[in-house]
Amino acid sequence: MEKIVSKRHKGYFYLTLTLGSIFLLGLATIMLVTYVNACKDGSLTSKQNFLPLISLGTYIFTIYLVYCYFRNVPIVSIDKNTISIGKSTYNWIDATDIKLSGKQQFKCFGNFKYESTSITFIDNTTKVFFDNFYSNTAEIKSFIDNVIINKKESVENSLLPIDEADVANGFCDEIKGNVFTSYRGIFMLVYVGGIVFLDFKLENTNLIGFKCILSALAIFLFFALSLQMHFFLLSKDYLLVKNHTLLWKKNIFRLSDIREIVFETHDKAPYCLRVITKQYKTKLFGAGTLRNNNWLELKDMLERYGVKVRNELPI
Repeated sequence: MEKIVSKRHKGYFYLTLTLGSIFLLGLATIMLVTYVNACKDGSLTSKQNFLPLISLGTYIFTIYLVYCYFRNVPIVSIDKNTISIGKSTYNWIDATDIKLSGKQQFKCFGNFKYESTSITFIDNTTKVFFDNFYSNTAEIKSFIDNVIINKKESVENSLLPIDEADVANGFCDEIKGNVFTSYRGIFMLVYVGGIVFLDFKLENTNLIGFKCILSALAIFLFFALSLQMHFFLLSKDYLLVKNHTLLWKKNIFRLSDIREIVFETHDKAPYCLRVITKQYKTKLFGAGTLRNNNWLELKDMLERYGVKVRNELPI
């Protein structure tokens, strides 16, 4: 009997959790060491009296963070008859509602919501697992969709590859913002340009290390901001995603292969477009140069070509 077991994502789960924990533990330790050293040399101030309490709170919060991550990202195991999520096992015949898309809250702290799968059972228990935190989410969702919901014997074959030469032309609709009038474009020009200018102005050979740091910072900011500067072209058959500054970067999707497109954002992050294919593979594109009217225009165009759009933006 075919059985699929989830794999926690090395980046979104393990790396994020590890780096966050190291940062918090390091911060707590620095505060504690600062307090101890101040006590030893008699320089303790009234404000530093609170350092042990804050340090303890940070240690406790780190433990809680690790607990939340493992609680919200349990191991999922499925076959044709049962699904195990963490320590709980259910029969598929007891599932009353299965939602393979939509946002659910990541119960830890703050109001963070992520794309997820939610399954409600006959006893009104609802189990949720989040897409980004597993590396084989598409495989799990495809199995549930094909074998459990649609009662097929196996999962459908992967989508056919797209020959870029066949779709080089024919894009009649373009949704493209202006880098030079957008907040992130101006930020890139001012900060990245300023860092590069300062780097060139420093002529002292003793500052080689500092110049290397400035260069690395400029490169990091350029690529980080560039990931928020996509724009979109449409034809009756394809969606082409390009980038204002990373000119070589492009992604092509066959419209008939797209299950759903989601317009979304997180707090103060730029508005993004998420493509979910019929095989449940997902790709997120930041598009911080687009204005509200551009997003509404894009929604109308996609729906005109028969693509389902879920608009989660406050527009």
